[in-house]
Amino acid sequence: MVIGEQISRLRHLRRLTQDQLAAASGVSVDVIRRLEQGQRNTARLATLSAIATALGAQLSVILRPAADLHIPTAAWHRQHPPGPDRAIPGRPRRPRRDR
Repeated sequence: MVIGEQISRLRHLRRLTQDQLAAASGVSVDVIRRLEQGQRNTARLATLSAIATALGAQLSVILRPAADLHIPTAAWHRQHPPGPDRAIPGRPRRPRRDR
């Protein structure tokens, strides 16, 4: 149930419902629900990629075992606001623009 746990954690972190995630990713609510509940343990890479994109995460974050994943809490975000030289865990770092 690793994939479903990651999707659920990221979805809750982003404060999305399963319906909202389905609409943003183009994946059916049924597939998202089954993945999160562990009734389905696999999915096509294109499906997982669409879900990851809708969650603002890289595909590797969803495929990573739960023990390896640090999903920050709201308290963590208050203590560590994102800045130009700090990336949010699970999100790709944006390239810096020279001014």
